[in-house]
Amino acid sequence: DGAGTGNGKVLLIGATNMPWDIDAAALRRFPKKLYIPLPGVSSRLTLLRHSLKKHDQESDNGVALSEDEYQQLAERTKGYSGSDLTQLLVAAAMGPIRDVTKSLIEQKEHSSSAKARDISNDDFEAALTEVKASNVANAMEQYSDWNRDFGSWPNELVLHDD
Repeated sequence: DGAGTGNGKVLLIGATNMPWDIDAAALRRFPKKLYIPLPGVSSRLTLLRHSLKKHDQESDNGVALSEDEYQQLAERTKGYSGSDLTQLLVAAAMGPIRDVTKSLIEQKEHSSSAKARDISNDDFEAALTEVKASNVANAMEQYSDWNRDFGSWPNELVLHDD
């Protein structure tokens, strides 16, 4: 947007999961290189709350998690990216759907009144066995090394809270 304004300036934003694969000539053309780390525990807690609040508002079933369960879930997902958390939420949300489907199959009749239960901590426990963090520790070290060598703010404290 804004390309037709006639001021002759263009803003280019790029993202990659493998910055070390960018050749030197291309790298020189990006004056600012910013490393964004994985979300820390408070960020994961915020992401979980926000996503589950949205689920509560947009679906017929809700979320039955206590404050302690939210906190434990945020702590247990150390190393998860935003995408990993999304996959975890989808896997947990499937628990109530599977139960309704199983119930309908066992009844051998289809009831329009079948309602999915709320998403529970048990659903997250099951989802945690299926969905693992996609990042590995040595890759995180490689990102930090790249940031130190090429990042625009290599000596700055990278903000995260784990």
